[in-house]
Amino acid sequence: MSDRDQERVGNRLAFTPVPGVWTGWEITEVVPLEQIRVAYFQGFHTGWGVWRFAPQQEDTLLSFEMRIVPKNPFYGLVYRLAGVPRRHAAHMQEIFSGLEGYLQDRPLAEGGGAR
Repeated sequence: MSDRDQERVGNRLAFTPVPGVWTGWEITEVVPLEQIRVAYFQGFHTGWGVWRFAPQQEDTLLSFEMRIVPKNPFYGLVYRLAGVPRRHAAHMQEIFSGLEGYLQDRPLAEGGGAR
């Protein structure tokens, strides 16, 4: 891992999956060109997520796996009533769609288009 990759470990991103509720990720591990692992540090739940990058011929398959649980029974109730799993899935779809559009609009360093 390069020094730059190592510097990313510990970086945090906070966001609002439900209006008025903050959650966030902290980068815990970077394996260049393979994966970025995050830990949830704020919000209703605790757990981890992994962004994975897998070469697929001329493309790259990007996936996100997460394992989260509510921090306590009250949060679990609110979590279900507010539809947080459904909202989270919708936010992830927005992220992937936005990323796909971003990559389609920008050429790769080698001069080809991204897919």
